[in-house]
Amino acid sequence: MTDAVCLIAPDLSTASIGGAVFRADDPDAAPTLAAIRKRAAAAAEWIASEAPGKRLGALVLDLDQSLCLWTRTPSLRQPILEAAVRRAAEQLSAVLPAGAAELASIHGPIGAPTVAVTAIWHADGPARILLDQLDRRSIRPASVMSLWHAIGGARSDEDRGPAATILLEEERLAWTWSGGSELRAAGQIARASDHDIDRLASRLSMDWLAWSAHLGGSPTRVRVITAPSLAGDARAIADRLGAQWETTTDVDERDDPLEWLARSASRPGVASFAGLGNRPTRRNRRRLHLSALAIALLAAAAVGLSLSLTSHAVALQRVAAQIERDAVEQIIKPTEPEIAAQRRPSSALRSRIQELREVARTPPPLPPEPRPFTDVASRILETLAEAEPAPVLRDMQMQAQEGVTLRVTVEDLEAAIRLVESLRQLDLPLTWQQPQTQPSRDEQIATIQGRWT
Repeated sequence: MTDAVCLIAPDLSTASIGGAVFRADDPDAAPTLAAIRKRAAAAAEWIASEAPGKRLGALVLDLDQSLCLWTRTPSLRQPILEAAVRRAAEQLSAVLPAGAAELASIHGPIGAPTVAVTAIWHADGPARILLDQLDRRSIRPASVMSLWHAIGGARSDEDRGPAATILLEEERLAWTWSGGSELRAAGQIARASDHDIDRLASRLSMDWLAWSAHLGGSPTRVRVITAPSLAGDARAIADRLGAQWETTTDVDERDDPLEWLARSASRPGVASFAGLGNRPTRRNRRRLHLSALAIALLAAAAVGLSLSLTSHAVALQRVAAQIERDAVEQIIKPTEPEIAAQRRPSSALRSRIQELREVARTPPPLPPEPRPFTDVASRILETLAEAEPAPVLRDMQMQAQEGVTLRVTVEDLEAAIRLVESLRQLDLPLTWQQPQTQPSRDEQIATIQGRWT
């Protein structure tokens, strides 16, 4: 079963599915929010009753208050794109209704400072309200597009290059340039009451000339779709365009061109509005609400856990403080009363422990090298034995701090001085001082001192 396709006016005043037609009760009412909501509810109810199985292949918006523009933009972000479209409309002295811009195609590399694009400006407010009403009735269109997208999607599969498709009606002419699945250019021209074909073809050629300057090319094939009653006008326009643009032309007669285009819109690969087609549904919003609720519950659980942990931490701090007081009274105070008397004994104790660790890490000083008592004594004795005349050693005292003290018996002071000179020549770690003599009966006793160097 083929899904239904609905063609609807942007203000929701009329709609059609197959041969069925919907007309709003107040088509001439002011477009207030209340009136649009009422129309949207009525239109959604009618679509639900006409769409088989509540399945909608595409929602096609008519071209009232729509404008297709070429412009350059530094970014494809929605606010910047809309600003660029507004600027392009101002340069053309075109008045844009309240709505939004939808990107149709991109021309050139995206990484450039500015990129050339084709964009469609349309009044999207009523369509968004209608989509919400359809979502409440469990109807979600597979795609949302303009009539330009449907016209561009009707191109023949044999067209390899850029192709122009024209919809000719009694009151207007709508056209598109498309390449593959991209809508490259589009426009519409209101027909005069006298149906002057030459003037209509000239106006269309002027529009195409401007677009070809922007896009750097022109269509290789022109196809005119119209009703049998307008076949003559369609052939006349096709012949003029074929001659002016040197392209092949074709006229396709359909009993109901709009209905046929609407059905063609449900084919795979037809371009559409990304913004409206990806509008969040009740299911999306429900998921977001559930996610928000889950996050709120997790946050509440986290707050409760933090409060519980805080209370446990306070209790543990109290226990630790009591243990510290007991340790100070029972352990520190008897051994380190000064530390126990401080305001924060634990900090003082840690500082003291750190000091002891630093002391423990410092190696103890090495003991001084032992004095060479044996070597000094033996060499002193050898010197005394070799002296002439040989002195008599009465006493020799050796001290680690002071040095060596000798008491010898000599003939006279000169003999004691010669002995000191001999000792100085021994190269001992001693500094020998002048002797001091003391007479004792018939002999001289000399005291000789040497201090460690």
